[in-house]
Amino acid sequence: MIDVDFSNLTSFIDVYNREMEHFKPEPVFCFPYLKRVLNEQYKKLEPTLKFPMEIKLPKDEKDLLAGDFEPKQVIRLEKPVLWEDTPIWFESTMEQAYLRFGYKNLDARYISDVALSMECIHGFLGGSSGHGKSVTMNAMICGLCMEYAPWELEIHLSDAKIVEFKKYGVNHRIPHISTIAATSDSDFVVSVLQSAFDKMQMRNKIFGSVGASNLKSFRKKTGLALPRVVIIMDEVESTFKFAGKKAGKIADLIDGYARLGRSAGYHIIMATQNLTADIPSSAMGQVKLRMCLGAIESVSEKVLGNKGAAENMGRIGRMIVNTDALNGGNTFKSNIKFQTPFLTDDNFEVEMQMLEEKGKEVGYVKNLSFYDEEDIKTIEETCKVISDTQQKMKARGEMTSNVCPVILGAPAFVTTDTDELLKIYLDNEDVENIAVTSPTASKIGVLLKTLSENLKAQYKIYNVTSKADYLKMFPNNSMNKEAKSVFTNNFSLASYTVNQSLFMDAVDTLSQSLSLTSAITKEANDYFKKNSLTSFIDNKYMIRRYHVFSEFKNYTDYKEIYESVAQYFKDFAYFSKLHVIVHATQRWLEKKDFSKKVIFIGDVNKIVGLGRDSKTREIDKLKKLMQDCYKVNILFVLYGTTFTDLQSLASGIRYVIFDSVDSREYNKFKAEDPGEVNAVLCTLYDSIADGEKMKKFKRSKIKS
Repeated sequence: MIDVDFSNLTSFIDVYNREMEHFKPEPVFCFPYLKRVLNEQYKKLEPTLKFPMEIKLPKDEKDLLAGDFEPKQVIRLEKPVLWEDTPIWFESTMEQAYLRFGYKNLDARYISDVALSMECIHGFLGGSSGHGKSVTMNAMICGLCMEYAPWELEIHLSDAKIVEFKKYGVNHRIPHISTIAATSDSDFVVSVLQSAFDKMQMRNKIFGSVGASNLKSFRKKTGLALPRVVIIMDEVESTFKFAGKKAGKIADLIDGYARLGRSAGYHIIMATQNLTADIPSSAMGQVKLRMCLGAIESVSEKVLGNKGAAENMGRIGRMIVNTDALNGGNTFKSNIKFQTPFLTDDNFEVEMQMLEEKGKEVGYVKNLSFYDEEDIKTIEETCKVISDTQQKMKARGEMTSNVCPVILGAPAFVTTDTDELLKIYLDNEDVENIAVTSPTASKIGVLLKTLSENLKAQYKIYNVTSKADYLKMFPNNSMNKEAKSVFTNNFSLASYTVNQSLFMDAVDTLSQSLSLTSAITKEANDYFKKNSLTSFIDNKYMIRRYHVFSEFKNYTDYKEIYESVAQYFKDFAYFSKLHVIVHATQRWLEKKDFSKKVIFIGDVNKIVGLGRDSKTREIDKLKKLMQDCYKVNILFVLYGTTFTDLQSLASGIRYVIFDSVDSREYNKFKAEDPGEVNAVLCTLYDSIADGEKMKKFKRSKIKS
């Protein structure tokens, strides 16, 4: 028998516990923890850091691809950037970006060295509701932004449930963050991923152009501080769920990041508290860095490859990290435990303000693309935006007498537009007519107000409507007429407005090809003498015009134009006055001689002869006007609750604005049904656009 002496066991345990007290982590609060991390890291790197330090910021990808590697800006740091007495922004992302999750295996001696790198390209964070996912993600973002300068790290945020990442764009603009997508709209999320993906592809081409194989080698070869890019997608399950037909596109883009992100320095971190079938297995299959807060066994196994996270159910902030889940087998041995740093809202606001101020102090400025689907402007606010933006565009030379931009609103996609607005540009070089359709009259009214506010700067506005309520949406100097039928004088006035200009243009077109004879000249000169138009005698322009004018009814190709204007142009004397007004008696008419006019017609589906008691002849007449009107600087805007029986007008329309319509309305214009559209959004369809023809934007609201 073996005897074991336990007499000293109690004292041994007491000594052991006293020793281990030194290594137990205190409660991990985010900013005190980060200060410790930063101070320790700085001491390690201090011998390699040389001040003053120059940081060469690169130009955009297009310039780099063109071979321009001169820096866009050089930032000079005379000394370390300090957060109180703690150095920040001294680390490089050439090789990795550390994620500071607390202490490894809860041992305060070992700071988290989990990193996004060429080995761990992407990350996935799971966990049950109420276990600290939001706090963990915010602490992770704060750690990245404290440790790395904004020229070292570029961050894009996407939040399908809107709540979590919105705060990064509302109060303080952290210089690291380029995009915030606080929206459930899948198209915006796709545009964020697509925009970054396109830049990633360009980046790999740029690397190849200088013989670099990855981010690190490019930076060493060029001396440019090209940042590592991190895309963080919260509530990714909801993103896929809301995406519908676009879910496959999102999965394909994530797969593309997995293939190309390694060398380019692009990373995605996805997070969710609902690991459902909405998340494609392909998205998870590309992720090596797995993180899981407390979760049920089935979720833990999906994320970590083992049941480890089930032990943390009920332990807020307790997280397990595993990088072996893709390898299969016994992954439990690779679990690393963390108690993630706790972050309060008050501390967050203070320190984020500090980061914003530090960016300004060193001279680093970045535009933030912040899309908040809940931030909807009133129509009055939109009108102010239109006015202010037009002034900026005039100053930049983007709004001229030949080009009229129409500002529709905030785009529901990542845009390269300087003002971050969705615009269409009207130059009257081809058919550019617009249609507006919605089953709700008030929504049509808001869109009419938006359009007329844009167009009034360059166009004389005519409005012919079957519904008097719409008249209040137009500027006071508009020519407004109520017409319930195409057979009324008010509607005929609209037709005449177009045909008058088309008639003048047609007369000039025919006159230029006319060969003068002595008989034609004599006949015209006799008329000029008789009607006190002696200044036109022997004027080859006016002689030709007189002859064509007199014979116009015999030109069968222009029959409809003639019938429309004949009662107004009974003699040449009146017709010639229009040429005198624009000083065109000694030259041919030019397009600029025709003043710009826009003719609004609605509610088209309720006007007799068009949408009601439809007459093919009347619809065809309107279609012909719409196809030709651009030649004389005239624009049509048609609006209605539906375009049933008016499909043939589509050939005279370039742009259609859809608002809350059903799928049948898209078909009438041969537009692709975009699927479910958020209630605050409209869809712009550009029938001849290259690439994406359907673009969403925010409709204004009526002031409550």
